[in-house]
Amino acid sequence: MSREIEIERFQAQGDDEKEYTIVIVQEVKPAGSLENPNATVRGMKRVLLIDGTQLTAGEGGAFQTPGGGLKLTRI
Repeated sequence: MSREIEIERFQAQGDDEKEYTIVIVQEVKPAGSLENPNATVRGMKRVLLIDGTQLTAGEGGAFQTPGGGLKLTRI
């Protein structure tokens, strides 16, 4: 069964002048074998607001909410 782990957490400022917390999580899947039963492989990363809203990464360290609503820049 796969799970997600937090890779990074940082503050960003929205184009509405408010501060937001962005969290980057990565999927971890079990990949054990007889030689290494606890082995894992890392999968896709996701960028989220602390409330779980999915973000997309843009150019120059910018992020935005789906549909291009809120634009955020790392501070």
